[in-house]
Amino acid sequence: METIRKIRASHCLPIAVVGASRGARLVRWSARGNGLIAFAALVACYLLPGMIGHDPWKQDETYIADIVRNMLDSGDWMVPTMAGAPFMEKPPLFYWVAALCVRMSSPFLAPHDAARLATTLFLVGTCIATAIAVRACWDGRHAKVGVLVLLSCLGLERYAHLMLTDFAMLFGFGVAICGLLRSARYGQHAGLILGTGAGIAFMGKGLLGPGVLACSALMLPLLFVQWRRRSYLRELWMGCLAALPWLTIWPMLLLGRSPELLKEWIWANNIGRFLGFSVAELGAAHPPWFWIENLPWIALPGWPLALLTLWRRRGGAMNDPAIQLALTLCAVLLLVLGCSASARDNYALPILLPLALLAAPAAESLPSTLDRWWACGACALFGTMTIAVWTGWTSMMATGSVPDWPIVANYLPSQFHPVFDAWRFAAALAATAIPLWLAASARVFRGYGLRCWFVGLSVTWASFAILWGPWIDAAKSYRSVFESVREALPPGVKCLSQSGLGESELAMLHYYLGMTATRASSRHCGALLVEGPATRTPSVEAGGAQRLVWSGARPGDEDERFWLIVERRTKPVGDLTTRR
Repeated sequence: METIRKIRASHCLPIAVVGASRGARLVRWSARGNGLIAFAALVACYLLPGMIGHDPWKQDETYIADIVRNMLDSGDWMVPTMAGAPFMEKPPLFYWVAALCVRMSSPFLAPHDAARLATTLFLVGTCIATAIAVRACWDGRHAKVGVLVLLSCLGLERYAHLMLTDFAMLFGFGVAICGLLRSARYGQHAGLILGTGAGIAFMGKGLLGPGVLACSALMLPLLFVQWRRRSYLRELWMGCLAALPWLTIWPMLLLGRSPELLKEWIWANNIGRFLGFSVAELGAAHPPWFWIENLPWIALPGWPLALLTLWRRRGGAMNDPAIQLALTLCAVLLLVLGCSASARDNYALPILLPLALLAAPAAESLPSTLDRWWACGACALFGTMTIAVWTGWTSMMATGSVPDWPIVANYLPSQFHPVFDAWRFAAALAATAIPLWLAASARVFRGYGLRCWFVGLSVTWASFAILWGPWIDAAKSYRSVFESVREALPPGVKCLSQSGLGESELAMLHYYLGMTATRASSRHCGALLVEGPATRTPSVEAGGAQRLVWSGARPGDEDERFWLIVERRTKPVGDLTTRR
């Protein structure tokens, strides 16, 4: 009997071992799945607050909102049109995605709120591409950390909740970097991924994306022996073929539609902005020392962590293809930004991707003392800001007036009347509590400073955007201005001339009222809308042929003002066509 029991035990042992190993795998998979869900919830708490619930804001949202509205109203998805005229500053990929978001979200969301979700989609895609790239560079352990580094950069957070075509280019950059890393690791379909990413970047922003990627891809084999392989050259050819449809279809269709518009887009808005001959007309001039002053905060905290990684791997850093790629991309981007005649802080967003690749290992391996100091500093900084936001909101609800704080008096209108909104209060509570709970309940790991920074940034932004959102919107929205213009227009006015209105104001005039204003010098109309400095009131002769019927500005705006001037004798020949 003893022999029989031993035989049975020997047969059951492998089964028990297999069962135990399967159980362990299930536990690991369950823990991994729960960790991924918690991480996704944390990222959602960063991305979603502030995406809906406010009007288009100057500078980029105003013209994008009107372009998307025009695409849906006219059915013309080929030529971006703003305020009744072609607007050839950017290719239409972001507008297409935004228009699809509007169509799919109607009638649940306002058009501009739905269009803003295009930013969320492109950012989610960028986060996925970043995680894949970091995993290819280092290992799966650092993938989430790389995403947190990217989202924690202050330059990205500044624009992450606004409509901005740069996010389509950023997504394309992320995809292209994944392709380049696959080619370095002898991965399959590397050229297809690289070319697709370059094409997406092209359709999002123009020549900047594919130009930087092409220069970087060609410089790698010139600088580093690890990239001098026939397989890499073959992948580059495949990348060119994959990018060809993205680079040619829309420009060729635009050429057939209007060669002048194609020339305006390529020559003025791409080459002219870089070389400088169109900057005087289009704006965004490059001030001296602009990037030296702005890059440190745009890329914070990515660049100190990236430098730490390079220092720790200084012995063999230049033999690692991942580090070679990241450094080459950073160098090319810095060279292009420095040489360009145009400069805005959002132009530097692509540099955050290679910095995130370099920074990921250092974020989890900081010295314990430095990690604790960073965590304590982040908690103190963002905790103080969050408490100030909640204190200010509580004061507004208790007194019915805005707090008289000098730090906000120069930016937000003092005549705003706050109203309690239960939905906003509940959303702010959730957006404050959920990230804190996720951070507190998550497994403690090295990199606590980064986690505290990211959670603090998310909570501060969420509480500020949700609780103070109506007050901010009152200062930045043009809705009240142009609705007042509509009420002040006499019924006999047949057309509207304008003087001094910029792109944002023309776009919002058309977006809110459906009016297309012409330049005062090109056509004589029954009404003239003037925009200018608040201290420079247009001169109108008393008892003359014209009279000033209205003047106004956005609440709290003491710099710019609008004046509506109409002819004294206006025959009632019909009202302006408006869209409400």
